[in-house]
Amino acid sequence: MKFKHGDEIDQNLCLMIRHEFLRCKEAFQDFIAAGQRLQQGDETREVSYRAYNAYARFILHLYEFLLACDQRTRGDTSELKGGTADGVIAASAQIAFRNATAGFNAAALGAAPYNSGITESIEGLKDFATALRRARNTAMGHVKHERAELNLSDFYRKYHKYLLALYRGSVRMWGDIGEEFPQLGEVTAFSVLVRDTPPGAVS
Repeated sequence: MKFKHGDEIDQNLCLMIRHEFLRCKEAFQDFIAAGQRLQQGDETREVSYRAYNAYARFILHLYEFLLACDQRTRGDTSELKGGTADGVIAASAQIAFRNATAGFNAAALGAAPYNSGITESIEGLKDFATALRRARNTAMGHVKHERAELNLSDFYRKYHKYLLALYRGSVRMWGDIGEEFPQLGEVTAFSVLVRDTPPGAVS
């Protein structure tokens, strides 16, 4: 569905983009907490399970956030799939990674090779985007036997730097809560139902 910036669809989309990024932020914080336990030597199966789940949620919510941002850029709520979605995410990752590395080896203008940031090829980043989509689908989106063979450790080793660049590049605009938690429409209105009907109640 086509829409214009500022109309009702756009306003609702912005609310849900914010919601999705806050979910992403929450998952990332959970992943950091589990990762700290692993780094401190608490390498139990339960902690590994928590780290895996938090990272899978981080992947899912960041992926959905990026595609929702693209909907807003296009002024169209139609979903992009497969290779088209991969191209959008690859382009976003290229910009985010260049921006994230712009301060690397920074010195006086012209004195260091990376003052404008490290540029990755769009072809290589399409491989990242495809791997991200597959990890999102397998680790979190669908329950299939392939999940047992998904090497999320390998994904982390190869591609985490791009996820981090994409995430950090969006925190200021979408993740800053401020003094009061934002109003998210029906999302934050959910408390009324839970208050009146406790989760453990069956009638």
